[in-house]
Amino acid sequence: MVDDDDLRKIECMFNRVMNLIICRCCDLAIPVEYIQAHFRGKHGINCLEELVNSIILNYQPRIVAAVEEFKNTILELDLLVNGIPIKRGFRCLICRHCTRLKDSMTRHFRTIHEGENIKEQTEGNIEIQLLFGGRFRKWFPIKEPGAESMKEQNDDAWTIVQSILAVEKRRTMKNSVHYRPEECNAFRKNIDR
Repeated sequence: MVDDDDLRKIECMFNRVMNLIICRCCDLAIPVEYIQAHFRGKHGINCLEELVNSIILNYQPRIVAAVEEFKNTILELDLLVNGIPIKRGFRCLICRHCTRLKDSMTRHFRTIHEGENIKEQTEGNIEIQLLFGGRFRKWFPIKEPGAESMKEQNDDAWTIVQSILAVEKRRTMKNSVHYRPEECNAFRKNIDR
């Protein structure tokens, strides 16, 4: 974490690992384009353009497009994001959606997975972090130490499926009757009659 005079002026800090400006007032990461509007609108802190330009020059925080890509592609955090509080919450085992409150998960199941058993398809008491607010709002589960990521699990599962398919193909080929090309032609002629 970086904390200097420029960052203190607007009550924020910089997470070098994630390249995020984090607002100390609301404990959320702010895309660089929203710094002025966020601090002026939410906290009444005047943030001059020169100050924002200095922060951009010194730290190169994530821009809106990078935050949006992060939100849409990252399923779980490999590491805790320093500067963002850790909470306990719930995870949907069907689509990996996370919520802080049980009522929110119930609403998720009613609207997205109608008819599914919420008790069987929900994992509780998981560590989550809310990195962004507004249109980027999303609770991210934190990967448990020693746990494989979903991609690793899927890759492993696909390797197993490919192995099974290869064995089945060899077994089928071994048990099938093989004809020479001239036998196949004779066979086709008999079928056409």
